[in-house]
Amino acid sequence: MKTKAPTIKEIIEIMKNASDALDRFNEAHEHLDISEKEETELELWSSNLRCDASTLHARIIYK
Repeated sequence: MKTKAPTIKEIIEIMKNASDALDRFNEAHEHLDISEKEETELELWSSNLRCDASTLHARIIYK
C-alpha cells in the first residue's frame, strides 16, 4: 500500500509545528546536559533537518 504524499498545506503545518517545538526546546534547555549517545543522536537529526530544510528552500527558490 502506497502512502499518500502530504499536501503543501500539510507540509507547511508540519514545519510550523516543528519550528514551534524546537523554539520551546531551545528556551527550556539553554545548556544541554546530555550523554554522548544523546549528543550523537541530536547531531544526526540536526544535520538531517538542516539538509532537508536546505533542499526544500532550494526547490522553492529555484522552481
